Parts: sequence; C-alpha cells; structure tokens
Amino acid sequence: MNTSQPVAEAVAIADGKIVAVGAEADVMTHKGDATEVTDLGGKAVVPGFVDGHSHFFSLVDVQTQALCASPPAGPCTTVADVIAAPSGSS
Repeated sequence: MNTSQPVAEAVAIADGKIVAVGAEADVMTHKGDATEVTDLGGKAVVPGFVDGHSHFFSLVDVQTQALCASPPAGPCTTVADVIAAPSGSS
C-alpha cells in the first residue's frame, strides 16, 4: 500500500490503531508486557474490506434458478445437461 515500502515485515497495533509498519526490529520497539505477537510464517496481511451492503435478495433469487455453469463451478458440459438442469439446483 506504500510504493516506497511495498513489503513490510511487521505491524504494531495499539488501542485498535496501526502505530508502526516496517522492519520487525523497528516494530518490536513498540512491544510491551501485554503485547500479543502473532507469527504468520511469511504469509501476507492485507487490509480488511467490509461490504456495506447485502446481496441477500439475490441469494434467494439464485436458489430458484438452474445451475448451468460448466465445471468446476457447475455440472453442465453439454446442451442436454443445460436443458435437463432442474430449477433450484444451484
């Protein structure tokens, strides 16, 4: 998220806010007695994105439709499969 520092080793969070991002040695200077440290084993952390709306009604609508997608998303590989797909098979 920072073009001058595209990769960071660690992040420090205090009172629900990010207070430091960077090299592990630098970030660990923020560690206190009650600090919880989680080693992600080299995996990435990305910001969370919260969807502010819902597609609930679309979900309900999809339940009445036939699933005509091809593998791996669905079972249909031929026109006959599409024609035979039962409604509500999704």
